[in-house]
Amino acid sequence: MAVKESNILQEHDAHPLILDLYITKKMGPEWWEWEPETLREMLQRDFPNQSISQINWNKLQAVRTVHVSPGFVFDEWECFLPVITALNNVIPDFDVLQVPTPARLYAGVGMLRMLDPEEDFSAEIKKWVAAALLFDGIYFAPGELKFAQELIRRPYYVCPRCGNKEELLFDHDGICDSCGKEWHSKATGRVINNSPVVVKYTYDEGPVRARFQQVANNWDAYVPDEDDPIDVQICRIANAISYKSEKDAAFLSQKKDLNL
Repeated sequence: MAVKESNILQEHDAHPLILDLYITKKMGPEWWEWEPETLREMLQRDFPNQSISQINWNKLQAVRTVHVSPGFVFDEWECFLPVITALNNVIPDFDVLQVPTPARLYAGVGMLRMLDPEEDFSAEIKKWVAAALLFDGIYFAPGELKFAQELIRRPYYVCPRCGNKEELLFDHDGICDSCGKEWHSKATGRVINNSPVVVKYTYDEGPVRARFQQVANNWDAYVPDEDDPIDVQICRIANAISYKSEKDAAFLSQKKDLNL
C-alpha cells in the first residue's frame, strides 16, 4: 500500500526517515526531546483520524535515539542492536538477542549514516558487526560495512620468540603479551629486548573482493556457481546490498510523494 498522509502513522512500509521528516515538519525538532508519553499525546491531538502502529512507534523511537544520543547508538551494541532492528521494520525484543541479517545491517547502517554522517562507530560496534557477518559466512564487506573489514579478517599475531598466538581485537602495541619486555622484567627482574610480533589473518577476503569487483560491473551477466563458496558469498553480499537499495528507493519515492 502506498504511504500517504492519511495512513503514514499506520502503514507498515513507511520509511523510518520519512516518518522522522514528516513528524519534524509537523511538530518541529522539539519532539526529539519529548518523553514518549508526551509524544503519544501530541500525535493523538494532531492526527485524530489515525493511530500510530506499534512498528512505526518503534521506528520513531529509534530515530529519536539517534538524534538525541548518537554516541550510545554508535558506541554501545546494546543500543545499536535495537535501533538497527526497529529501522528494519522489526519490533525489538529486549529479552532476546535479535541478530540482524547482513541485509538489515546494510540498510540500518545506511540509515544511521543518513541521520548522522559524522559519527564514527566504536571498536565494540565494529567487532559486533564483524561477528554477525562471519556468522553468515561473509568475509568481505564492501560499502557501508567496510568499517568492520579489518576485524572480519580475524587478525592475530604470532610471537617469533615464544610462539605465542593471540587474537587482535583492538589496538595493539606490537609486543607479545606473553614474553614482552614489561611482563618479563616484572616476572624475572631481567630486562630483555623486545622483538616485534608477526600479524596474520584467519580469513583472506582477497578472492571474494576480486570476484565481487569483477561481477559488480555487470550483474545482469553474472551466473553464480552454487557449489563455489566464493559465489555463495557474492550472492549473500549482493542480496544484502540489493535490500538496502530497495530501502533507499522507498525513501526517495515516499519523500517525493509527501513533498518532504
